Amino acid sequence: MPWAPVQARADTSGRQVVDITVRGGYSPASIQVVAGLPLRLRFRRDDDDDCSERVVFSTSRVDCRLATSGLTTVDLPAQPPGVIRFTCGMGRYRGRIEVLDGTRPPIGFRLRQLMARLAQFCRPHPQERDAGEPSDGEGIPDDRSGQVR
Repeated sequence: MPWAPVQARADTSGRQVVDITVRGGYSPASIQVVAGLPLRLRFRRDDDDDCSERVVFSTSRVDCRLATSGLTTVDLPAQPPGVIRFTCGMGRYRGRIEVLDGTRPPIGFRLRQLMARLAQFCRPHPQERDAGEPSDGEGIPDDRSGQVR
């Protein structure tokens, strides 16, 4: 899927919640949730296509008819880590729910942390730096003494 997955938000009861719009497909079509917590999906159908009448899930054998207007709520019990696929009744509209182990943060979060750590070590090339920046070696702490060179 070309877009980054949407992460479920938590409601006051500790349940994960995601709002999904049905219009020529599912939006969002890629969702990340934490394993071991119940999930509530709220489908808003903005499409009169026959294909958007139902949503079928690969786990729990859930098959729901979606209301032609308003919200249809689908509650899924807590799931183990893995992937849950969901489709329309005809299989044309597709989505996926990535159920992540609750002990590890999502990959996007881990990548942002890694990029922040790597940014500490990146300095512009001497020819690319601004005139006001210190030259190589200036303002950099010496690892042994902690003193600035």
